[in-house]
Amino acid sequence: MLLVLVTFLGVVVLFIGGYLWHHQRTNLLGIAVAENPQLTKFCRFYGRFFIILGLLTIIVNLLGYLVFAAILVIISMLATMALTWQFSTFLKHYL
Repeated sequence: MLLVLVTFLGVVVLFIGGYLWHHQRTNLLGIAVAENPQLTKFCRFYGRFFIILGLLTIIVNLLGYLVFAAILVIISMLATMALTWQFSTFLKHYL
């Protein structure tokens, strides 16, 4: 069961990374990213980071390294919290 849940988390993190990576030149939640260079850098950095983190989580989990998978779950939670905090700060100051 734990294998399924951690793999699902990896897929969700991978989806978030793909979404951010795809939207670095288009609209992100109704905001023109191309007009804000800081938001473009934000999407590029977090897109790459979440894609790598999601792939690494899935691979490590499927190989059966539970300690490393648990560490990656904690990193994923902290990274998601940082993403949310930075994006809300961006919305507050720049829009």
